[in-house]
Amino acid sequence: ITMAGNLEADIKQDFTDIWTGSVGNTAVLVNDINKYGALMRALGQNLSPMELQQQLTQQGGSLSFNQFLDKMASTMVRENTKDDVLEAFKVFDKDGSGKMQLTDLRFVLMHQGDRLDQEQADEVLSRISTHNGAFVYNDLIRQLSS
Repeated sequence: ITMAGNLEADIKQDFTDIWTGSVGNTAVLVNDINKYGALMRALGQNLSPMELQQQLTQQGGSLSFNQFLDKMASTMVRENTKDDVLEAFKVFDKDGSGKMQLTDLRFVLMHQGDRLDQEQADEVLSRISTHNGAFVYNDLIRQLSS
């Protein structure tokens, strides 16, 4: 099962167009940083030659069209998840300041969804930097997603 199987047809077509416009047909294997760089630039990423080489090396030295689709689908899932988490925090952001009260998060952790007990909640909350009982939830989201 691949992540690419979850892409909607129009999104998959967009990625196909990006691939064919940057690399050639979908049977072409990207195995050098020039082709990989053209592909990344088409996606709006202007990476240095070193970054391109590192990413290509992480892909095993080459990238097939199907691997590319999986990579894009995975990236989209992560972004959608971040957006969903951000929206959930905004519900508790009473004044639109980008902050949430730690007591509100404690309540959510202990009383909603997959509930944590007091000790588990304390463990989670002890890792969050606060100021006057509140924390910047964008900072927490970045910390959790890194």
